[in-house]
Amino acid sequence: MKIIETTLTLDKTQIIELPKGARILDAQLVKGIPKLFSLADKRQTLIPHIIAAFSHKDFIQDDYAGYYITSLQTHGGSLVYHIFETFTETEQTHVTNYR
Repeated sequence: MKIIETTLTLDKTQIIELPKGARILDAQLVKGIPKLFSLADKRQTLIPHIIAAFSHKDFIQDDYAGYYITSLQTHGGSLVYHIFETFTETEQTHVTNYR
């Protein structure tokens, strides 16, 4: 297992690939660049993960199926993004039981 650092965009959604079984630890700004940190075995097959970034101005649906990771402040704190991993309904049940 190794900690993996992945660069994020602060788009509404983006797809990143992480090794199967990866555990997302946190997201932080590193020298002003948003990074996602996960613990994973890099020998495993890569699978897609959907990462979403919502600002306080964004509307989030009542039935949104996502797991909160963290909040990031950018531009000296004038913009705040809330980072989630998004799941299908089936995946959400698994993740809720796992975490």
